Amino acid sequence: MHIFVFYSRLDPDVLGFTQHASGQNLPPEYRPWEPAAAGGAVLLGDDAAHVSDAHIVLEGIRRDGFFIAVGGYEDAGPVGPAAQQRRVFM
Repeated sequence: MHIFVFYSRLDPDVLGFTQHASGQNLPPEYRPWEPAAAGGAVLLGDDAAHVSDAHIVLEGIRRDGFFIAVGGYEDAGPVGPAAQQRRVFM
């Protein structure tokens, strides 16, 4: 499954994960959404539950069509056309 990662320009601590390359299905209350640069996303989860971070994100996407996380975003460098979207292959 290809996952596209976005951050909210309204609140850069809010990350959106979706299968839609455009981010069109991400919640409107955090618009505008900006594609995250390569390496800019952090997955969060509860290791005590023995469930991987990727599993939590994928289950949210399967259930709701997207997953929202609060955790922050750091741009790893210049954002060019090739680095506009980070794809996480799972």
